[in-house]
Amino acid sequence: MVSAGPSIGAGGPFASAQAFIDRIKEYYGGAKIEQELSSSREPAPDVNRICAFVCAFYSVERPGILKARRGRLNEPRNTAIYLVRKLRRDTFGQIARAFETSTDSTVSSGCADEEKACNRTRTV
Repeated sequence: MVSAGPSIGAGGPFASAQAFIDRIKEYYGGAKIEQELSSSREPAPDVNRICAFVCAFYSVERPGILKARRGRLNEPRNTAIYLVRKLRRDTFGQIARAFETSTDSTVSSGCADEEKACNRTRTV
């Protein structure tokens, strides 16, 4: 038998907003909802921490990921840019300032390059 969902309860559908929320949480598993929401409230790592991790992983110095190399792939830089975008959800402008570049398009293309690289490794 298919359940019709949580009951409206006494006092009609608009008796109390909190009572309605409590009934929804009880019906759909409020504990699970609270756990999922609490992890999204954790602070994102700062840009310096992300850069330090990327530098350690690629065995490069910090200036190496700040330096633009025209016409050559700078995988550590693109990886750091991509992680800042994904983990912190910073705007392209904020990331451009953090990586000492003058244009948002540099950041955008770095993120796109890393996204393509991630998709290639998943299919291999």
